Amino acid sequence: MEPAEAALFVLAMPAVAGAASPFFVVAAAASAPASVAWRALLGLVYVAVSGAAQVVSMCAVTVFYYKCRLRCKEADSLRNDVPDV
Repeated sequence: MEPAEAALFVLAMPAVAGAASPFFVVAAAASAPASVAWRALLGLVYVAVSGAAQVVSMCAVTVFYYKCRLRCKEADSLRNDVPDV
């Protein structure tokens, strides 16, 4: 993973996770008895957005792991191909 990709991941993940926060705040602030359905809908949206953020995070970490693993294997193969002098 390049440094620019790592920086993008570090900056983007809190933004994606923070996208769910307004739904939770609005759902918690709704206090009228008629707003039970509204609160449930906003709670469902909050759970969906939070879950999506977790999935994106896990996928990004998995890609990072496999790229690092591939880079290490390439470095090991280059070290083993160099003849001893």
